[in-house]
Amino acid sequence: MTMKKKSKPKIIFPVTYRNVQKEVQERLVEVEMLIDDITKRLKLDHQSSFERSGGCKVCRGRGWIITWDSLSSGDFTEYGQCSESGCTEETRKVSGLDSSWDKYDGFRGTQNPITSSLKYHATVGSLNTTVDELNNKIVDLQNKGKIENGSEVVIMKGRKAPIGFQGRIFWISDSQWGTKVGLINDAGVTQWTYMSNVEKIYDQKSRILCKA
Repeated sequence: MTMKKKSKPKIIFPVTYRNVQKEVQERLVEVEMLIDDITKRLKLDHQSSFERSGGCKVCRGRGWIITWDSLSSGDFTEYGQCSESGCTEETRKVSGLDSSWDKYDGFRGTQNPITSSLKYHATVGSLNTTVDELNNKIVDLQNKGKIENGSEVVIMKGRKAPIGFQGRIFWISDSQWGTKVGLINDAGVTQWTYMSNVEKIYDQKSRILCKA
């Protein structure tokens, strides 16, 4: 007869700064993936328009080509006029630049044709603002989530101290095995564990269900 493996008990924990930070990071990944998807579609559309307009494949619509390169910072790179006979200033005005952008464009002061376009700013501009806000939120949570004397924490893991125990940090000490902390709850009960086993509580009222 096969014995069923006992499942670990589930414990209700308060929401910690790490929980909130994880949620924000997941949202950040979603937004960045959306930006990447939109950028890829804009790049495809831009390239298709360039090719339909008969854009020059030799200079990529730039009017210049690289004739010699030192493969360094670009200080010793030499450029020349596009050698394609059908590539003129007039044809380049019609086609615009192709969708690529590299370091030589940067050396020459050429803007990225995708990220500098009105379509990009109309569709991705607000999302880039959201990315900045989320990154700032993550930094803020990391700073506020630092554990110090007086921090309200919960034991999330470890072997000796009870998982789920909540208390206030009253003692911190470094040892050769890591930083140790002492916790005390409202009833005066104390527990000792490593700082890596605890998380700072973000919201006492909110709860999440976790496996011990």
